[in-house]
Amino acid sequence: WTSGNWAELTSRPVTISSNAQVSFDWSHQFMTFYPNDQLLLLARPVTSSTWDTVINLIGSTFNSAGAGITTPGPWVNELAYLPSSYTGSDVIFKFIGNSGYGPDVFFDNFLVEAIPTCPDPVPSAGTVTNSTADVSWTSPGSPLGTCVMWGPAGFYSGTGSVTGNIAHNVSSTYTITGLTAGTTYDVYVRDSCGPTDFSGWAGPVTVTTTLCAPANTCTFTMYEIDSYGDGWNGGQITVEQKSSTGWTPIFTFGLPFTTGSSYTETANLCAGDSARVIVTNPGSWSTEIGFDLVGPFGDTVSSWTPGSSLMAYQVFNTFVAQCSACGVPSGVTATAPACTTATVSWSSG
Repeated sequence: WTSGNWAELTSRPVTISSNAQVSFDWSHQFMTFYPNDQLLLLARPVTSSTWDTVINLIGSTFNSAGAGITTPGPWVNELAYLPSSYTGSDVIFKFIGNSGYGPDVFFDNFLVEAIPTCPDPVPSAGTVTNSTADVSWTSPGSPLGTCVMWGPAGFYSGTGSVTGNIAHNVSSTYTITGLTAGTTYDVYVRDSCGPTDFSGWAGPVTVTTTLCAPANTCTFTMYEIDSYGDGWNGGQITVEQKSSTGWTPIFTFGLPFTTGSSYTETANLCAGDSARVIVTNPGSWSTEIGFDLVGPFGDTVSSWTPGSSLMAYQVFNTFVAQCSACGVPSGVTATAPACTTATVSWSSG
């Protein structure tokens, strides 16, 4: 659909006899150069002429991993609690799809039901380090306690046996400790409202630990350039660092650069580790892309001038993240001319 068009889908009246919640599954690919795709769920009692916004999906969070332009990816479940003023009324629901000329949107399994006696909490991620992650949550009910479960990404399918680590009877915010650096984890939260009354496992909230402690990092600044003046049109440049498992993405630049001729972002890199700059998405006009990545002491560690086409996974260069004014030695060699001595040579940084 061209930008500015919309579609509506309206339900028959639904009788709300007790406090209720509404949910549905959706899938959509977000593109920075088509940022205005939107899916709204509105509701109103039949006795009212005013529509209330229940759910509003738009922007970079309106994205499900694996979705394509015309194909859905894994479904994302969206849930919201209806106003208590709806209880005792017949209510009409309406979906509105607003086209920003972006990828297709898919939704299914629309459901209106009574709020469970122990409703699901709503979890979110907080501060993440190389070995810890903070998780917070809000509980719509009045639980007696809460459990937090975590494990490697994809460890829990939502059914069957639980194989992750579980912390019992904890409070928000909870800090998970003992995590492995540079690793992605899924976190779930469940409320307990009685001896046999539990919510579902709400989540996952996905977190990725950093490669090193915050004290061992320093800030690099990316000065982004667009020669035409309309942002990077979906272009994305990622800085990665070497870990024991290979190259690990640290930060992706360009996601918010949707208009104008310049933009600035920063990323914290681990001191002394190798880093490289690569193209993760060339966007629709890669010849307009340029940048300078500058270290904490004003030294340019990577640079690109607009004019040439870019390809996905193209590597610009590698460098060592230098977080000290004292340079890193290079060209280190060693020889052993005798049984008990060795000669070491290097060039000062």
